[in-house]
Amino acid sequence: MKKSLKLVVILFLMMIFVGAAVSVYKNYKEDKKKEEGLEVINVDNYKVKRSGNQYTLIDKENRLKDKEITNIFYDNKNIYLYLKDENEASILKYNVDKNKVSVIMENNKDIKDDITKIGKNYKINNTLYDNNFKKVEQYPTVSDSELLYPDLKSKLVKKDDGVYKVDLTTNEEVKLVDNKEESYIPYLISNDGKTIIVKNIKDNINELYYVKDTDELEKIVVKGYELKDDETVSSSYELLDKEYLLEIITNSDDVKTYNVYNVTTKQKIYTSDKKCNNYVFLGTVVVYNDSEGNIVYKNYVTEESKILLNKEDKSLVPDKFRLSTDNYSIVLTVNQKERMFYIFYL
Repeated sequence: MKKSLKLVVILFLMMIFVGAAVSVYKNYKEDKKKEEGLEVINVDNYKVKRSGNQYTLIDKENRLKDKEITNIFYDNKNIYLYLKDENEASILKYNVDKNKVSVIMENNKDIKDDITKIGKNYKINNTLYDNNFKKVEQYPTVSDSELLYPDLKSKLVKKDDGVYKVDLTTNEEVKLVDNKEESYIPYLISNDGKTIIVKNIKDNINELYYVKDTDELEKIVVKGYELKDDETVSSSYELLDKEYLLEIITNSDDVKTYNVYNVTTKQKIYTSDKKCNNYVFLGTVVVYNDSEGNIVYKNYVTEESKILLNKEDKSLVPDKFRLSTDNYSIVLTVNQKERMFYIFYL
């Protein structure tokens, strides 16, 4: 009996020891995740209700309070929802196949200033996170006259004699543009880092130039710059991908006209329709409200077009959208206060 009792005591003590060790390890993992910016939430508070193409996030215990979806990301299987209010933000991951919502960060005041995706990483404030939302590094700091490459390994720098590509690790410099008689300023870099646009200010008019692989400059003739002398008109530009430049012309009534140019062929390939509005561009795709109020998807290169939401509710305005990598599906948010998004298969 004594041997049996000793064995029971030993087993009991071992269970206590193992349990304590597991608890310490769990606490260590949780503390480590919090250090990396991750909130450890084990309670299943959220679910998604589907009705046709419409998906609504259900917050069972009102943990999100008044937060709204302000940004989305899509990796074909998971939709990442960024929700925020004035004080804090949350990031949730919705797995489309499993119909399951996971919490990445919840009600975190340190991430309330918005989120953007840069290459394979996410930028929140001045910190970069990987696909699992673990901290990678601080976002490099550059001056107003400099531009970072998307891989964050180099930057474009304006100097007196030209524009240089500078390696952030080695500080090695390569001259891309020679100023000669003009003075050029870094202006735009495409998402793949292969297309560079520089700007020259001449006679109070901005001129854009495409930097070719041969280090030569090709002037881009764009409509907006012809209107620079008209103070009632302003124009801005962004690269949609390595070939296509988006021009946004805004008049005094805040009416916008959109033009897309191919910077390699110097041709205008798309102009927005005055009868349509609420244009949102991403890559080679634009989503907008047509003249009847429908929300339309269009590839402005292939001319492929499709109505995503019909005109039954004319108050619906496209907000943000993301395409799958194979371009077979699209996730769309609209101007609704409800925590809602849409998935369409193209």
